[in-house]
Amino acid sequence: MIHVEHVLKLLEPGYNVRSIASKRKNGRNPWFKRGTIFRLVLGVLKDATAPMSGEEIAVALLRSKGIAEPSREDRWRLFGTVDSSLRNNEGKSVVGDDGRPKRWAIRTEP
Repeated sequence: MIHVEHVLKLLEPGYNVRSIASKRKNGRNPWFKRGTIFRLVLGVLKDATAPMSGEEIAVALLRSKGIAEPSREDRWRLFGTVDSSLRNNEGKSVVGDDGRPKRWAIRTEP
């Protein structure tokens, strides 16, 4: 990134290089491949007897991978992925209530 900053300063001396954000690399999920989370979440919700919170779904997914007692950090990392996936599909395949924490279920009406 330093090289890019120097080239920008050569071409445009007054350019503010702080406006350029570098890519984050720490958001990778070590347990599940990209694009598989929502299908697995639907499987968990299909087997559930009642609506589940995002953290409960994340714990169920981690237990399916053989992690009996996931750490708080592991739960939190996977919760972010599960929650964003559920919010992206809200109203299409899943519905959430207005409570805190939000509880999710599979959408039953068309």
